[in-house]
Amino acid sequence: MNNDELNFYKRQINLPNFGLEGQEKLKNSKALVVGAGGLGSPAILYLSAAGVGKIGVCDFDKVEITNLHRQIIFDYEEVGKTKTQSAKKKINKFNPLINIEEISESVSPDNVENIISGYDVVLDCTDNFATKFLLHDACYLNKINLVQSSIYQFEGQLQVFRFAEDTGQGCYRCLWQNIPEEGCVGTCADAGVLGVVPGIFGTLQALETIKILLNWDGLVWNESLIFDLLSLNSRKIRWKKNVNCPLCGGNKIIKQINPGAYNRMKDFEISYKDVDLTKYKIVDIRESFERVEEFLKDDSLKIEHIPYSTLQNSLPNINNGDTYLFYCRSGRRTKELVGRLWKNNYKNTFSLKEGAEGISMILDSNKK
Repeated sequence: MNNDELNFYKRQINLPNFGLEGQEKLKNSKALVVGAGGLGSPAILYLSAAGVGKIGVCDFDKVEITNLHRQIIFDYEEVGKTKTQSAKKKINKFNPLINIEEISESVSPDNVENIISGYDVVLDCTDNFATKFLLHDACYLNKINLVQSSIYQFEGQLQVFRFAEDTGQGCYRCLWQNIPEEGCVGTCADAGVLGVVPGIFGTLQALETIKILLNWDGLVWNESLIFDLLSLNSRKIRWKKNVNCPLCGGNKIIKQINPGAYNRMKDFEISYKDVDLTKYKIVDIRESFERVEEFLKDDSLKIEHIPYSTLQNSLPNINNGDTYLFYCRSGRRTKELVGRLWKNNYKNTFSLKEGAEGISMILDSNKK
């Protein structure tokens, strides 16, 4: 360890039970942060500050102005840039003594095992059930430790799975055997979020990760920490290993990553690759402050705007003679809305899977 490293980490090296040995352990460790958002931003910053030798940052998204109040690793000038590139640039300035790996792609059943390979700990900082279960199952099958968190408005929860230790204490599927439907819990875009909430839970993820890397005691396996930050009440919920668990039970069903088990695409979802805009009435359900794209100035597209906030307890007027294509920022709000429309037998409505980015990609491909 050189003088720069000794000076950078001096205050934590002085901690009891830490010392140079602990710092060397962190230097030789590898942590992967999946999702560079509200949870991932503080986690990346504190892992890099602690001196974790290699940090992977996996995210396919670009920085948006609506991210900045909670995704503190980014700044105003980075709006429109890829999150992984921006995060690496920030950390290289903050702590040039460690290595950052950019993974600018979405985690999927086809690539998840390659993405997590070689890391000691994976931090699940994602915000959808399908990806959370995918990461959980892949980490279990590949014996990689997992630190998982999720938030909703003013509260959050945290789980730690030391899969590398193979203690036989069960997994998350012991509690939830099947992946919940998307939309059963609101996203940050839908339900709102106070920036400090993911900041606290992302920091807790970094803390639990450091404990794992140093082999310190931390959260007990099969235990969820639930913290309401409005009341400052916290509780821990324990659960037992389920002998009928499809992943870790006696009669295992999940023995490998099966892409079909994590594909949550519905019949009413359409990818931009399969869309001819001339055949649809296009409806943008984003809020007014989200609508910043240049294509909105193109009157020939005839995009109707109905804010999602006006549709949470009602449905839009649908003409049975037309076919509708709804889009939002990421496709999640339209998936929930069109799901309700289909339940009311409006089968002429569809959700654009890629959201507003999908509209841009369709228009770009039409120019070629």
